[in-house]
Amino acid sequence: MNKVKVNIWGRDFDLPVNYQVFHGEEITDKQKAARQDVHQVDYFDAQEEIRHYIQKNYAYELGEQSLDNLFRYVMPKSIYIPKYPDTERFAIMCDFKYDMEHGIAIVFEQGRLLMVSAQDWVL
Repeated sequence: MNKVKVNIWGRDFDLPVNYQVFHGEEITDKQKAARQDVHQVDYFDAQEEIRHYIQKNYAYELGEQSLDNLFRYVMPKSIYIPKYPDTERFAIMCDFKYDMEHGIAIVFEQGRLLMVSAQDWVL
């Protein structure tokens, strides 16, 4: 496992990178390209989608609280790079205040935001 330095929403992180590989397999070229995409994407684009996800799925827990500071709710913990034969995809795996068991995954494909979901959808 290695780490990557990345700036997410104006804060620097040193996140571990986890690859989906089976015993005896090597990291694929698509996975290597996805790791390079980690430095190319605009993480600010994901903020509105995360706010929408929280408001849609956790409105009761959120109540009247403001989502101005996402770090109060979502904290990046690692980068996960799954194995896909035809695309470059990675996810920022985050702890999430309202669902500590499943967390939140911010998924990027080909360098663009694909979706925000619970981590188990990505794993």
